[in-house]
Amino acid sequence: MEKSLEVIRINSEGSYERQQFSTTENGISNLLNWLNPNDVVGLVFLARKENQSLRSTARW
Repeated sequence: MEKSLEVIRINSEGSYERQQFSTTENGISNLLNWLNPNDVVGLVFLARKENQSLRSTARW
């Protein structure tokens, strides 16, 4: 099963960026390096297995 996090960050100017990261240790490290201290973050967890998909959303 392929798992990833789709992250939307909103910076202090109100603009946003969207990027996907794997759920591996390296992917989470890349995510943490991508974020800035004052970002507002929304996460979407994506899991895909063949033709099935699971999507879960959270916002902090």
